[in-house]
Amino acid sequence: MKTKIVILDFDGTLTNTKKEAKPFLIGFKKDIAKLLNKKNIDKEWKKKEKEIWRNSEIAGGEFRGKIVSRCNVDSYMEAATIAQQLLEEAKIFKDKNKRDKVIEEIYRRNYLKTAISFKRGAKEVLEGLIQKISLFIVTNSRPDAIIKKLEKLNPRGKEKIKIVGDAEKYYADSNFDAVPETITINGLKRPILLRRKKYFDVLSRIWKETSYKPKQTLVVGDNLELDLVLPAVLGCNIFLVINSNTPSYEIEAVTHKFKGYASKDIKDILKVIN
Repeated sequence: MKTKIVILDFDGTLTNTKKEAKPFLIGFKKDIAKLLNKKNIDKEWKKKEKEIWRNSEIAGGEFRGKIVSRCNVDSYMEAATIAQQLLEEAKIFKDKNKRDKVIEEIYRRNYLKTAISFKRGAKEVLEGLIQKISLFIVTNSRPDAIIKKLEKLNPRGKEKIKIVGDAEKYYADSNFDAVPETITINGLKRPILLRRKKYFDVLSRIWKETSYKPKQTLVVGDNLELDLVLPAVLGCNIFLVINSNTPSYEIEAVTHKFKGYASKDIKDILKVIN
């Protein structure tokens, strides 16, 4: 069935997160250091970085005590994971939910400091999609920050893009039973959590608003667990944007298990909908 809607992730999909995250990380680390009552945590931070890259698939990035993604998917998830570990080891915020809320607030505050660095072809892709299709950006980031970056890029017809921020794709709710609790893929030693109710609700609202169906939807993202698995299980077509640290098992799952698309070049998105 012909694609009628494209749902795009933002950070890491359209942007270069390593470049953008540099000012974010400066502020984020300072705020975590304050909680730890330290002036500088560079040594502890670098140690955790190395541990994360050694154990990224097994350990994963946590939210509310559940592993919701590989922890090195981008600079933002990596920072949140390191912050969780440092605060836990220091026995600060013994209540995990409270700790996560504090980290989330620090994250949101410092995200506003991010630089602007779009991938090559981002403007061309957005303009091409705007001309042909209903286009949504669905992201965990704050919508005002996304709007600011799009204003800078200034694609023609940008006012037609519908932006849904604070999607909380990382929030897994075991009580939500519209989909199976987990799914397994080759090459990943742990199951992937599927019951991301808040993300499900966002997708459902889009389909209700447009009167289109999952099978008429292409979802584009740079992370299998956060962006693509739930839409794939719901019947959407999916497109994985390959970055420098994308594991081979994600590419394999997208292209073989889910019969989707994967490419380093975001301009290939336009080929898929033509």
